[in-house]
Amino acid sequence: MRSGEHKIARSYVLYRAERAQQRSDSDIESEHPDAPKIKVSLPNGELQNLDYGRLCLIVEEACQGLAEVSAQRIIDEAIKNLYDGVTLQ
Repeated sequence: MRSGEHKIARSYVLYRAERAQQRSDSDIESEHPDAPKIKVSLPNGELQNLDYGRLCLIVEEACQGLAEVSAQRIIDEAIKNLYDGVTLQ
């Protein structure tokens, strides 16, 4: 940037951000190989992969202490109703 190569610096920063996202996606896939490949729409319009691990954690925590409630069944039903581009609201 100091030498005036703004285009190259910008390209590099965007490349690194894309690679970081790919590594993050890969980590989620290795932890949850059965996780659906659903994109969610963020408030700014950007698409991002569904954080399946976080979804599971939230549902499991909500179900703790509830008799005869299956967190996995709730997760499975939620996934059935999600689609690419669903908004986070």
